[in-house]
Amino acid sequence: METTVENGQAALSFEYSIGDYGTALFEGPDDRVIAETRIEPDHTTSSLSVGTLEAGEYELLIRQDGDTVTSETLTVEGPDPLLSNIDSSWTYNELEQVTVEIENVGDVPVYVEEALFEISDLDPSEWVNTYLDAGESRAIGIDGGIEIDTSGTTGGSVSVTTAAGPVTGEFSHELAPASLKFTSIEPNWDGNTLVDVVVTVRNAGDVPTESQATATADGDELDTTPTEQFDPGQSEELTLRSFGTLYEATSGGEAEIDIVVDSPSGSVSETISRDIDGAEISLDTISTGWESGRLVRVSARVSNSGDLEATPSATVLFEDSEIVDETLTIPADETITFPLIDASSTYDDAYGVWSGGQKEVTVELDQGDGTVSETDTKEFDGLETDFSNIGTTFFSAGYDTDDVELSRVNFNVRNSGDVLLTYDSVEIEFGGASRAEDLYSPKTLLPGSSETEYWSPVDNIVVSPGEEDLAILLLRDGDEVARTTTTVTAE
Repeated sequence: METTVENGQAALSFEYSIGDYGTALFEGPDDRVIAETRIEPDHTTSSLSVGTLEAGEYELLIRQDGDTVTSETLTVEGPDPLLSNIDSSWTYNELEQVTVEIENVGDVPVYVEEALFEISDLDPSEWVNTYLDAGESRAIGIDGGIEIDTSGTTGGSVSVTTAAGPVTGEFSHELAPASLKFTSIEPNWDGNTLVDVVVTVRNAGDVPTESQATATADGDELDTTPTEQFDPGQSEELTLRSFGTLYEATSGGEAEIDIVVDSPSGSVSETISRDIDGAEISLDTISTGWESGRLVRVSARVSNSGDLEATPSATVLFEDSEIVDETLTIPADETITFPLIDASSTYDDAYGVWSGGQKEVTVELDQGDGTVSETDTKEFDGLETDFSNIGTTFFSAGYDTDDVELSRVNFNVRNSGDVLLTYDSVEIEFGGASRAEDLYSPKTLLPGSSETEYWSPVDNIVVSPGEEDLAILLLRDGDEVARTTTTVTAE
């Protein structure tokens, strides 16, 4: 006979041979009947459900009509369950399952009721309710789903309840502390402006943590993100931005921004940099416009190929004189055409041309570290005047003389050249004398225009009757700008 497990129960199986119906009894060391069953003559094997047997001597009795016809003794050392292996399954800080391998090294089956483990004041269990045969081992999985938030060595205990008493063991697991790692840092630059920085950080440790990112430049804090929770293995995007722009470089060279991600378990840092091109201006073209002997328009097309805004000083030189000095503003990587002069509806002597030849207009841009310039030229034929309708008025110089006095000269002058004619005084040379009279205000004749003048000297010129040469001079600041000579008859 032998003990075994049948249909999840401990049983004693035996062989027999009888000629009539009988009873099989299984008695313990104290002669107590543990189990009995009816046996039949037409069978030769049977079994009894005996449960967990303790150490001792047991006896199987075959009886018929109250008499024992045969018996057999079974000596039992008893069950001996032990935990041969304990394995814990973790995903980061979550204990998912504890697997216990229990082995019966005794010589009879043992009843296994329940298995449980205890960790962090929690004790999940697994109902087993089965027998373990002699020499048999079985793995029992106990589901956990327990999260541990503290790094370091964490451990628990295991207890398996059996009919032979509890079997216990321990397990431990090492949880690495939270460890932040940069996955990526993506700065968004627009020229010299850092719009934002997207920082992706991963918690490479086994326990959760919290963190925030900070951006600084030259010791000044630019922005700090809200605090975010990081589970183990989790990657999170932290976006550093500010109202408007996060950072704007104001000078050329290498711009550096420090990115620091802080957490209770430590911090990680990285420096991002960008080479900033200073303002790089070029004076692409200049354009000039001329009307009626005057410079009326000057424009300059200016490009800035750098990363910084350019604010050069713009100077317009005309006839070696500075007529415009202003500051321009060119944003980074832009081209702008600036109207430096628009004098089509105004008059200013500074923009006038009074003589022929090649006239130069130069635009200079000064950024502080050097100048760039462009020059445009215009050729003028010069001043030409036409005098016409010259008339004179004479009066008698007295009752006792034939001499006459020149009291008035009138004439028409036309500017037939392509430059301006400006005069502020009219001088008359006649009869060896000259008289000059200043105008109330200077007069300027545009090309193609004309003016009629009426000249009367304060001190008349006295001459003898007859033909005399009359010279008409137009003066500006005492210098002759136009002259004509004609012969008139004094009478």
